[in-house]
Amino acid sequence: MKNKYELFNEINMQDEDYENYKLSQMEKDNIFINVSKNIKLEKNIRNKKYSKIAIVIILCLSISNVALNNGKVWALVESIGKQIESYLGKKENEYTGYKISVNQVSEDKGIKLSLHEVLLDDGNILLSMNLDHSNFDESGLKKGLYLNKNYYLPTATVYMDGKKFVETGGATKYEREKNNQQDFLTSLNLERVDENDDGRADITDYQILDNIDPNKDYNIKVVFDEVGIHKIGLIPRVIDDEFEFIKGKWEFKFTVNGKNIMREIKVYNINKEINIDDEDLKAKIYIKQLRVSPISVKLTYAMNIEQEYPLNDKINDKNIYIELLDQHGNYINVGGGASENEDGSLIEGSLEGNLENNKKLESIKILPYIYYIEKNSDNPKYHHRIEYEDKSISIDLNIEE
Repeated sequence: MKNKYELFNEINMQDEDYENYKLSQMEKDNIFINVSKNIKLEKNIRNKKYSKIAIVIILCLSISNVALNNGKVWALVESIGKQIESYLGKKENEYTGYKISVNQVSEDKGIKLSLHEVLLDDGNILLSMNLDHSNFDESGLKKGLYLNKNYYLPTATVYMDGKKFVETGGATKYEREKNNQQDFLTSLNLERVDENDDGRADITDYQILDNIDPNKDYNIKVVFDEVGIHKIGLIPRVIDDEFEFIKGKWEFKFTVNGKNIMREIKVYNINKEINIDDEDLKAKIYIKQLRVSPISVKLTYAMNIEQEYPLNDKINDKNIYIELLDQHGNYINVGGGASENEDGSLIEGSLEGNLENNKKLESIKILPYIYYIEKNSDNPKYHHRIEYEDKSISIDLNIEE
């Protein structure tokens, strides 16, 4: 199965000296289109380096005193790092009862990773971490003219309940680097299981919270085997960005229990069809399931492209997208990933993201829209968005299924 849309996630830099600028949906669409163009230009390059870049770029605890089922208290000292809540605009200690404090450090190749807090959510695990490259020798890196460079974690392997989870890359929220250190919140996907230890997913839709015992504690091991370095080109479109990967082993072990989060998961089996009959595009969207936890939201869908009409020279590719809105019409920040069959007619995809800010989520509107660009221009007046409000689906989260 080939990827049609690469996972795109925002990387938010947060610092008191910098204004927090919220992108409009049009700006986000523009960024996505530009990234899509670059992906298409490189579509024949299938090496390992670019697959890892796509996963990362595409998207993101103080003391918890969580008593595990065996009666022991996991976190007895205050976490030395940032709380998970602080990255999501939540109140301090709002996730107490769901998260645990770990406070472990792993160092290799002069790069130190610190794991502060962990939260097992629906289909993912959130990690509040810090990366310190103060002792890393950069003299061995490839030379070149670069404006800046950023360190990041491409992906990890997660071991839990006798299963090996691979292709775990998800959204990551970074703070501004200070003194060669950077705090970040990363979300590791726990849906792809490697059953024969070949490093590839044999199961791609595993639901972790549907398959564990709420009355049991689980040992988890998280292993990072490389750190990525994104070197930013000095002159955009003239000097390209480059990526290097530092091989090593950074390992963390801890114990979790999913009882509290499992009690509050809401699952809505929607199973509705949306028909799109545009001038240049004819398709059916199958909205399958919506899952909402206190931490996150996830929508799964399929899309059948029945007919694509030839586009003229003035119009760039038309694509169908899905947007999630809250009860006030505000955009819910989600990232997406999808795969297609060999002829590209059927696409299986999902939208998921962490719930941010302190607003109570009472309903979700699923809104399909088409986005395209005229004249291959960066000018916003040639960027067009067609919303299908009459085909939207609204889900009342106060109604239990």
